[in-house]
Amino acid sequence: MSDHLLSGINHVALAASDVDVTVAFYCDAFGLEATDFSVGDDRSVLLLFPNGSFVQVLDAGSAPTVSAPVRAEPGNLIHEGAPLDHFSLFAVDTDALDAIRDRLVALEATDGVIIDTAGVARTVRFTDPDGRLLEVTAYPKR
Repeated sequence: MSDHLLSGINHVALAASDVDVTVAFYCDAFGLEATDFSVGDDRSVLLLFPNGSFVQVLDAGSAPTVSAPVRAEPGNLIHEGAPLDHFSLFAVDTDALDAIRDRLVALEATDGVIIDTAGVARTVRFTDPDGRLLEVTAYPKR
């Protein structure tokens, strides 16, 4: 066994007011592949990354915000209605970050400002169709 017990994030689940709009946004911005993963009446789409991790987009239903009622029946998809502060996607490198920034600007999801964290990381913040403020980060080559 290695010294590290975790290898990364498996997935992040987002409740969306419109699954199709949210899926199209993430596919257009990041070139992700979408796979329908609905179970019964619970609409779900997986946005797959090459390393096997994914963003799961869940239907928030008729809730007035993106927080849906509790759905935690055994065997069904889990969505507790909890808020998510933010998550940060990991760009392959700074060139990829620049390309992603251009896509996000074209989608009017960001002003394109790159945040430089003391030369350690470069980040672009963006807003998705449900108003979540999220990030894409890359580490400069050293």
